[in-house]
Amino acid sequence: MTTVRALIAILAAIVFGVPAAMADAATYTWKGGVGSWNDSTMWATTDAGAAGVPGEGSSVVVGDADSFIELSESVTLDGLTVSSVGKHVFRTPGPSKNYTLKVNNNNAKLAGAGGGTLVFDNITVDGKITDLANLKQLAIVGSAMVFPANSETTEILLVNGGCISGSSEDKMFGKLILQGGPNLISKGNSFSFASLEIRRGSGVSAAYVKSDKVTIRDRSTVEMVGGTQTLDNPGPQIPVCTQFLIAYGDETRYGHSLCTINANGVIRKIPESTMLDSFEGAGELDNVCVTNGATLSANATVNAALFGAMGCNLGGYTVTVKSGQFRCGEKGLWVEGYGDRQVTNGVACLCKPNVLADTINNATVRFDVDFKNEGVDDMLTPMISYDAMNTGWAYKANYEGFTGVFSTPKSDTSMTRYYYLQSSTAPKAVLELRNITLAAQVGSVKSNLGGIAGDGYINFSWNGNKTHCNIWLGEMSEEDEACVADKTVDCSIMVGNKGVFAPGLVGYDGGRRGLIRVPYNETAADTPVMRAFLMQEGGTFMTSINSDGTCGCLDASETKVEGKYLSVSLAGTLSVTAAGKIAFGAPYPIIKYHEGKRTGKFASVTKGFRVQYDVRQDDGSYAVVVSRKNVGTVIKLR
Repeated sequence: MTTVRALIAILAAIVFGVPAAMADAATYTWKGGVGSWNDSTMWATTDAGAAGVPGEGSSVVVGDADSFIELSESVTLDGLTVSSVGKHVFRTPGPSKNYTLKVNNNNAKLAGAGGGTLVFDNITVDGKITDLANLKQLAIVGSAMVFPANSETTEILLVNGGCISGSSEDKMFGKLILQGGPNLISKGNSFSFASLEIRRGSGVSAAYVKSDKVTIRDRSTVEMVGGTQTLDNPGPQIPVCTQFLIAYGDETRYGHSLCTINANGVIRKIPESTMLDSFEGAGELDNVCVTNGATLSANATVNAALFGAMGCNLGGYTVTVKSGQFRCGEKGLWVEGYGDRQVTNGVACLCKPNVLADTINNATVRFDVDFKNEGVDDMLTPMISYDAMNTGWAYKANYEGFTGVFSTPKSDTSMTRYYYLQSSTAPKAVLELRNITLAAQVGSVKSNLGGIAGDGYINFSWNGNKTHCNIWLGEMSEEDEACVADKTVDCSIMVGNKGVFAPGLVGYDGGRRGLIRVPYNETAADTPVMRAFLMQEGGTFMTSINSDGTCGCLDASETKVEGKYLSVSLAGTLSVTAAGKIAFGAPYPIIKYHEGKRTGKFASVTKGFRVQYDVRQDDGSYAVVVSRKNVGTVIKLR
C-alpha cells in the first residue's frame, strides 16, 4: 500500500518535475548495472507503489550484481548495506566533482560471501563502514575520504589523492596500493598495512602520513634511496623513503619533511638536524637542508635537498637529486613579513618522482628554477606533482630537459585556480591538469609541450585581454613554425609528431575518466575564439573506454557561436583502449564540438570497431563515436 508520504512524493514529481526523494523509512534496493542515483527505474523499494529515489530517512541495499551508481548531489541515508561480492562503484559525474554520502549512526556495512571490490570515486563517506572482513579491496579515489573498520585482509587502494581516515582506535589492513596522488593516510591512532604496491596513475604515486603513525609490515617493496645510516645512528646519509611524505604540522597535507622506515616497518621523520646545511662538500648519499641564504658555486649531486626560510640562489648551476626529494623544509620558504623567499637561478635535476608540496599560503613562485630529469624515456611517466595551498610554484620553469608528466596543483573549487603558460620549448614534457584552468601568461605565446592530459579547462585569454596563444604538442616542422609565426593557426591546439593529447585522469581501473574543456565562445571584441584542434601525422589522441562506459574526451561544445566554427582536423592516430568488460554497441563520445566546419575523415578501422563521424548528440554537439566490437585496438585517421 502506498503511504501518504509516498503519494506526496509522487505528486511532487508529477507536478513540479523534481525527484521524489522519500522521507519515510523505505528500503531501496539497487537493481544492478550502470545508472544514476536519481533514476527511479534503477531502484526497487519495500514501500509498495512508491515512486522516487532514496533520500534522508531511507536505507539502501546494493546486491551482488556489479553496480556503477552516479550521484548528482550529496545524499543522507539512515542505512547503507553493500554486498562484498562483485564490484560496486559510487561516483560523481567526473573527477572535478565531490559529493558526500552521509550515513547516520555509522550504519554503513558490508555483507555477503566476499571477494569483491568497493569503490568511492570522489565520494566522501560520512560515517564508519563496518564488516569489511570479506571485502577484497576498498578503493578511495580523488577527493574521496572513507572511515573503514579494521580488516587485516582487505586491500586499500588510494588513487589520485584519496584519503583513508581513522579514529581513536588502531587500524590494520591488508596491502596498501598507491596509484597516483599524492594520497593521504590521516586522522587515526595508527595504521598498519601488510605490504606496499606502487602503480602508475595521475600525479606521483605517494602518500602523506603522520610520523610514527604508519607501519608497513613487509617493507621489502618500500623504496629506500641513500646511505646506510639509521635514526638510531643518525647522520646526513639516512636513506629516504620516497613513496611517503610527512604531513605538515597539524595539517593533513602539504608534506615538508623527509622520512625513512625503521627495521619494524614504521615510517618516521628524518630530523633536519641530522642533515648537512650546505651543498658545499655534500655527496650523492647526503641529505642537505639549506636554512640560511646561500649561492651555489658549482654543480652539486646529493641524495635529497630541503630549503628553509631564507631561500637559495643556485648560481646558474645544476643540483642533481638522486632520491627526487627537492622541496621546502620544516620552515618552508616563508617568514612573516618576508613572503618572497625563493629557490632561483638554476636547474633541479630529479632522478626519481617528486611531490612539490607547499606548506604556506603563497602568492609567489617558491621554485623559480628549471626542471630536468635522468633515466626517463616514456614521457607519460609521472615525475612531478604540485600540491600547493595557493597559487605559485614553478610555472616559470621551461622544462626543456624534462621528460615525463608534471601535474598542476589540484583545485577543489571548480576551476578557480589558474596555471599560466609562458613561451616554452619542452617537447617531451606532458602537462597534466587537475581541475584547473590553463591560460596564457602574456600575449603572443607559443608553448611547445610533449602533451596535455588530465581534467581541466583551456582558456586562450589572459586577464580578459586578447592573446595569440598556440599550444603545440610534440615536434614542430619549419612549415608549422611559419604557420604559428604568421598566425595562420592562431589560438589553436596542434598535436604534432610524437605529441600526445590524453584527456581524463587515470582511475582505479587504469582507464581515463574526465574531460578537457576547450570553449570557443567570443565574449567580447578583444577576446579570442578557439580556432582549431589539429592532429598531424605522428600525433596521438589517447583515450580509454572504461568498464562503466565513461571515457576521457575533448569537449568543445560548451558554447555555440553563430558564424564562428571550430575546425577539428584528425590526421594522426586515435588510440582507444578499454579497461575491463563493456557493453556491446554502446556509443562513447571521444571528441565533442558544435555543428560547423569540420574536416578530415577516417581512413581505416581495424578489428571490428564501428566508427561514426559527425554524430549529432542530444545537446546539439557533434562527436566522433566508437562503438565497441573489439577493444584495445588502434584506429588510423587521416
